[in-house]
Amino acid sequence: MLVKTILADRETIFLDGLESLLTSGEQFFYRIVGRCNSSSELMEKLDYTDVNLLITEINLGDNESTDFLKEIRKNHQDLSICVLSSYTADKFVRGAFVSGADGFVSKYNDIKELLRALATISNGKTFLSEG
Repeated sequence: MLVKTILADRETIFLDGLESLLTSGEQFFYRIVGRCNSSSELMEKLDYTDVNLLITEINLGDNESTDFLKEIRKNHQDLSICVLSSYTADKFVRGAFVSGADGFVSKYNDIKELLRALATISNGKTFLSEG
């Protein structure tokens, strides 16, 4: 089964690399159904896209807080949400989980850590990466 996934990050080159990593080799079970560079674009895309998983940065350019995650969680309760961020201060990590994230992975980790997170949250558990 392909996991229908939306990627959200303000940096397009990062999205290119992440999409490539998730759709090739051993990770071939992810199908990217959308890419967004802002929280407003993400909210709009979620309204009309059938999706199972969201991988998002906290800072999407038009929003530097986790508030948009609250609205996503309220409107898409079955969606798995993994925050993949370079914002690793406690207030951002805590804010992500309080706002509805299922997992948090630091961008300073490798792809294996992200894949562990995605496997964990797909089994209904929460995940917090080290580092």
